[in-house]
Amino acid sequence: MPPPKAASRRAPWLENRNVLGVLFMLPAAVLLLLFLTYPLGLGTWLGFTDTKVGRGGEWIGLENYVYLWGDSVTRLSVFNTFFYTIVASVFKFILGLWLALLLTAAGLPCLLATDLWLGFARADDAVGQVATMYLQAVAFGFPAALATRVFVALNAAVSRPKVTMAVNVTALVLKAPLNLVFMYGAGPIPALGGAGAGIATALLSWLMLGMSLAVWRFDPFYARFRSSEVHGPRWAALREQLKLGLPIGLSTLFEVTSFTFMAVLITRLGTAAVAGHQIVANLIAILFMVPLSLGIATSVLVAQSLGANEPKVARRAALRGFRVALGIAVIAAALLWLLREAIVSLYTNDPAVAAIALSLLGLAALFHLFDASQGIAGFVLRGYKSTFWPMVIYGVALWGIGLGGGYWIGLNQTPFGPPRGPLGFWEAATAALALAALLLCLLAAAVSRKHVART
Repeated sequence: MPPPKAASRRAPWLENRNVLGVLFMLPAAVLLLLFLTYPLGLGTWLGFTDTKVGRGGEWIGLENYVYLWGDSVTRLSVFNTFFYTIVASVFKFILGLWLALLLTAAGLPCLLATDLWLGFARADDAVGQVATMYLQAVAFGFPAALATRVFVALNAAVSRPKVTMAVNVTALVLKAPLNLVFMYGAGPIPALGGAGAGIATALLSWLMLGMSLAVWRFDPFYARFRSSEVHGPRWAALREQLKLGLPIGLSTLFEVTSFTFMAVLITRLGTAAVAGHQIVANLIAILFMVPLSLGIATSVLVAQSLGANEPKVARRAALRGFRVALGIAVIAAALLWLLREAIVSLYTNDPAVAAIALSLLGLAALFHLFDASQGIAGFVLRGYKSTFWPMVIYGVALWGIGLGGGYWIGLNQTPFGPPRGPLGFWEAATAALALAALLLCLLAAAVSRKHVART
């Protein structure tokens, strides 16, 4: 006779997925209200008063704005911003599309070299077949994904992030049903398993490009960024973009591939190990969306402030972005730890997979704090056009310490003991990210102080 099941120690309301969904959204909604909506409303109200630090003020209507517009520096800043937005954005937008085409030609052979990646992962035949189909499908969507990034950059540069948000939300809503159709089959479409997710991703990449093109073509706001003729690549300008963008691209490569190769190497430890790792990696990727978005916004504010010759404002924007991102990260990491069992239960019912995921979540919560810190610091440095040394830091830390160290202690006998498995990979990755966060924050502070000292 099987032993009776132990009674669940979780409160009954934690078993309700609707309640859990509200709990996951509630902190973000509260933080959005406290850190974005309330300051925006308060700042708008104070703009119509004569409030000063230390005392309240009275309603004065538009006097502050009349005073600002009468200042020659303000008018010059507005003119410079308008000129840069119209002229430079159009020029760099066209160059960005050519650069996306060139990168497509360079990247497609890498994606299609499936034998190389599968040999590195030592995957079995069944996994190899699915992975090959997945990579081939993703390769089909690769050109569209790169071209869409050009529109994302344009939207950020002209302070229209809502367009990007609308496109991404539409893709997100369609992702689940498309995955369902292609992974499990529907009508004449066969069940393709994991490879079906690659097909869904590729189709959504082209849809996102189509939506971005439609907004750019038909929204009157973007009329100033359209050209009546096709311009060829201008190699001198492309070299300038590559000088700034190539280190950024390599930094992203180090960051993304360190995580990707970690998953590939963990496949050598079995299905349960890689499944547990993927649960935690997915959660970390979701949590990183907040510091990622705040980092992009902070980078734009820093760049705009420097363009207006206001390095002190740029420094304040950087510090505020860091404080907000780190504050939210602390709350998110705490919630991840406190709700870890409920969260993992949403992903899997397999005890072996759940055990591995739970063993990694404590370290993952700490990992997120360093991830948020390095994310903000990296984007702030991009706003200052400092990209070379961040690239070096990412390469040494994430590939050298994170990936190399994870391979050493995760898969091999070391002076510290037997192979540590998935936990060893996460320990090395956390140490690497901590080092990267520290160095990037110090570098951002030094660059910021240097710009302020010039004024």
